[in-house]
This record gives sequence, structure tokens and C-alpha cells, in this order.
Amino acid sequence: MPLGLDIVIFALLFRYVPSRYVAWDAVWAASLFGAIGWELARAGFAWYLANLANYQFVYGGIATVIVLLIWAYLTASIFIFSAELCARLNEWLHMQAEERYLRRQAQMQQLLDEDMPHLAVGAPPSGEEWYANGRDTEEVKELQK
Repeated sequence: MPLGLDIVIFALLFRYVPSRYVAWDAVWAASLFGAIGWELARAGFAWYLANLANYQFVYGGIATVIVLLIWAYLTASIFIFSAELCARLNEWLHMQAEERYLRRQAQMQQLLDEDMPHLAVGAPPSGEEWYANGRDTEEVKELQK
């Protein structure tokens, strides 16, 4: 299969098979890695079988099964490694996005505290009528009596 088709197949598997959200940024990187690994393994395994391995001489008729098992192990290893790469990349991207969000939130809070100190968290309003749980302060005082 061409490399482009391998990338698309890996991308679809990594994006839609997991039962959780996976960002496309993580999917494309891992699918590229998996597709290149798949093509290299395919070419290397074909060369190995053609030049070095002589399974028919050693194993006879069961040589096909042994070759198939070796190929299955090799491809499963590539797929699982690239899927793990996708999961770790997705986790890392999620942590980076969360840190950016918290940093922006802290910057906004700092700007509010500097520009409008009367809106700062925990600061009582100065000279204005304020509300506690949606009720006027006087109502709260009457309810406490």
C-alpha cells in the first residue's frame, strides 16, 4: 500500500477507535510514525525472507504459519507502539492546553485586581449596596434576628 493510504488508515484507527477524545494533532504525528514504521518493516521483512531466511528447508510445510506469526508480531508491535505514542501525545497536548488556560485565567484575574480592585475576589465593595446570595444585606440581617 502507498504511504499516504497507510497514514489515512492509521489516522482513522487512532481517531475513531478509542473511547475517548483524541486530538488530531496527536493522531497525525502518530499515524505518520506508524505508517513509516509499517512500510520500513514491510520492506525489511521482504528482504529478510528473500535473502536470509530459509524456513522451508528447516520447518517444511509449517514454514508459512511461522512466517505469518513473525509478521503478525512485527506489525502488532508497530501498531501498539504508535498507538501508545498517540495516547501520550494526546495527554501531553491536553496538559499544555490546560496550563495555557490556567495561565490566561491568572493573567485575567491579575488584570482585574489591578484595574478594578473593588471586583477582586474576597474584597468587599466600598460604599455600594451589595447582595449576599441574591438577597439584600438588610434582608439577611432581619432573617438572622
